[in-house]
Amino acid sequence: MSMCHTKVYTTRNYRDRFTASGKAKIDAEQIAECCGYNLIGTGRSHYHNGVIAYLRRLWSVVKASMRMPRGGMVFLQYPSPIDSFMKIARQRGNRIILLIHDINGLRTSAHGGRELTLLKSADVLIVHTERMREKLQSIGINKPTVVLRIFDYLDNTLINSKFNRGGTACLCR
Repeated sequence: MSMCHTKVYTTRNYRDRFTASGKAKIDAEQIAECCGYNLIGTGRSHYHNGVIAYLRRLWSVVKASMRMPRGGMVFLQYPSPIDSFMKIARQRGNRIILLIHDINGLRTSAHGGRELTLLKSADVLIVHTERMREKLQSIGINKPTVVLRIFDYLDNTLINSKFNRGGTACLCR
């Protein structure tokens, strides 16, 4: 893997693949792959056993840390346990793109310091709504931000049969 202008992402264990908590993140990873991002760490998993999921996640963190490029771009999703990835990515001179699905701290009056520090350390934010962008700016997070406006789910069955005749369609080509 070339380390110059490398684009990478990490994944995790998704217990709920067919609910909003898992499906949106899985779809975002699929779109990232289509846009040239490569997986570092272990592949996506769906273990319901907490011990197995934890051990696999631990191995993924170790593997991803060893494969983290220098001077590339790292795509991460929040909320997710990404603190260590962001720290390593930053130490290696990478730019961080952070897709924010939800921010628990915005629901409380006391915005979490750790959460805000994490969001501020990204280079580019991707948010779902203009209101989320405005809220982040109002609490001092003034990063370049892309607003998705609508976040629909990918439906590979429809894409494959109608547009690609059996292959995997890619939205970035």
